[in-house]
Amino acid sequence: MNDKRKEILKSLLITEEDTLERFEELVKKSTTLFRINGKDGGVIFEIDSLTNAERISLYLIGQYFANELSLVNSYKKSSAEISKDLTIKSTTLSAPLGQLASSNFVSLEDSLYFINHYKISEILDSLITKYANHSKVTKLGLTLKGPTERKKRPSNTKGSSDTNEKGKSLKQESTERQIPDIKYNSSPNGLKDLAKDLEATEDKIKTIFEFENEALHLLKRKHDDKDSQEAFNNAIIYLACFYYHFNQREIAATALIKALTDAGITVRNNFKRDMKNSKRRPYVIDKGEVYKITEEGIKLGLGMVKQMIG
Repeated sequence: MNDKRKEILKSLLITEEDTLERFEELVKKSTTLFRINGKDGGVIFEIDSLTNAERISLYLIGQYFANELSLVNSYKKSSAEISKDLTIKSTTLSAPLGQLASSNFVSLEDSLYFINHYKISEILDSLITKYANHSKVTKLGLTLKGPTERKKRPSNTKGSSDTNEKGKSLKQESTERQIPDIKYNSSPNGLKDLAKDLEATEDKIKTIFEFENEALHLLKRKHDDKDSQEAFNNAIIYLACFYYHFNQREIAATALIKALTDAGITVRNNFKRDMKNSKRRPYVIDKGEVYKITEEGIKLGLGMVKQMIG
């Protein structure tokens, strides 16, 4: 190939300089999602409900910019550094890091992870779109689902009824009472049984949970406007899958709270009181230091997982 053709073809190449030329535009987008600590280059997120994969991607973008500001020595980070800076367990980190790498948002070189500079704008646009309206579900950029879309209830127009066929007020009908008709295994034996009962692939379920021999980690949470409802929803989701993974309906209260906290779910001081709420008793039993999920709770948890995996 002659030099003239090579020169023409160079216009197709994406270089890091291209990203640097658009610095002002990228920085403007970034400020809606995160800020950088001027002392140590740490990343401060502007949104609380980011998934782990989203936090990692923004963290690595932040480190890329912090390196340009000479606040950090390198924008390439080991998994141990990412785990420490984001307070994400190393066992929980592997799944979202793998997802980002396989999606080509992040690269791995000599055991160090770094953001692909040519993907920065795409990632920022995706998350800005996703979190511009927390009630929308988008599949842009990272192709990671946003907060579950809430169903619109019918308005009380003239001639219409504000009650369902059983006479219950639709305004009083809560998420907990919408029990899906799902058959569950009375003696489950792990992920395969869970995938079978949900009629889903194991890979899809692994986007929600990380399964280990002695542990279960929640990777993606089900969102709700109210912290108490969000904590309850994810507690039921965790308990249902815990039941399938270990064939146990009971879990220590401290272990459940820790699992929720590790997943970035806000667990307030009134969590135990909320779990005893009369509307929630059909789904989980508070036995003091232990929580026990009921049959209805398992069905509810499976139904919410099914919604999350689509």
